[in-house]
Amino acid sequence: SKDVYFSSDEQVKRLGRVLLGSMGSGKSFYMANSLAKDFIKADRGIVDIDFIDKCQVADAIKEVSPKSKVIEINFDNPSQLQALNYNELTYKDKDDIYTKINISMQKSEQMQLLLDSINDDKSQLTPRMRRYFYAAATVVYYKNQNASFKSIVNILKYPDRRNDLILTLNNEEQDLLSEEIEDLRDLDKSDKKGNVENYDSKIDGILDRIAWLKTNLFSKLAFNKEADNNINFVEALKQNKIILIKLPEQSFKSRMIRNVIATFFLNKVWISKQIDSSTHTELIIDEIHQCYNCQLLMQNILVECRKFKLTPTLAMHYLDQLTNKCKNSLLASGSSFMLLQGCDVKAFKELSHYFEKDGYTETDLTELDRYNALCLIKNEECNYSSFIVDCTIES
Repeated sequence: SKDVYFSSDEQVKRLGRVLLGSMGSGKSFYMANSLAKDFIKADRGIVDIDFIDKCQVADAIKEVSPKSKVIEINFDNPSQLQALNYNELTYKDKDDIYTKINISMQKSEQMQLLLDSINDDKSQLTPRMRRYFYAAATVVYYKNQNASFKSIVNILKYPDRRNDLILTLNNEEQDLLSEEIEDLRDLDKSDKKGNVENYDSKIDGILDRIAWLKTNLFSKLAFNKEADNNINFVEALKQNKIILIKLPEQSFKSRMIRNVIATFFLNKVWISKQIDSSTHTELIIDEIHQCYNCQLLMQNILVECRKFKLTPTLAMHYLDQLTNKCKNSLLASGSSFMLLQGCDVKAFKELSHYFEKDGYTETDLTELDRYNALCLIKNEECNYSSFIVDCTIES
């Protein structure tokens, strides 16, 4: 036997990795005790978004990490949870009005995507509802870039607050934000006595979705919280920090709430790498198939992550757990694959034409010893090398 390694080629090392295996096959052990250790030795940043069981993978990575490098976000700890705000998109007080509005519009766009991730078939968002939300978020962020999610919704719900906010804008600001203001004014209606009321029916889909966030204490706190003390992922990743995001199932029993928060953090990582890609970041997600909107976002990340020095490592039981688009993005992005003992033979069928050139068959997978893996690894020539490894041997 001999030691084998993932390529350290400047381009190939940025390609993703996929671990396929059943429960108890050793995926979690390998990610924490082999991969994470190697990432730390190579001085790369790590982000682990863990929403499985008691977050054992995140805990195991913490055990092997230098304490000075670790940023732990236990989302069921009120002192650690983050406001639902993409604070990485930021402007300075001295910036001109165009820069501030541009950043506010970018933040609004991302928050709209987050709102879309709160999926409930009974609360479809019409294009007009999206426009109202976008208008409110843009104006709110222009006045306070660290504003809470709640403050955006309050502008949509309460005519007095909406009017007060608009009146704080000077003539130039009102001119540049005229379309947003016009949309917000569209939510005003007068009763028979001439009193201004809110046109709730125009935003009922938004309010229905927001109600879901309030069914969990911690997502409700994040919804209410301002972002003044949020961690800036751009700065943390530039310092190659090890960011452990923990959403234990006992505190987040709703799969939809886990999906929303995991999507929020995945997007923060992706936005941050697009802002600054000066360092190499490793992203670890176990069982991403449990978060539908993470998959939608990952489809785009897989295609582009190499140029932003972001390397995803995804673990699952078999590829068909993913959406077709996400699976196709994975197969087309040059990812390496490790098929651990006990993984579904469907995984081999998807990759068989790569394995067969080296003489491996489905039988080689089904007869693997425990904690061994049949691997398909991208090499320096950008071709695949296939072989069997013992995953319990630490590097």
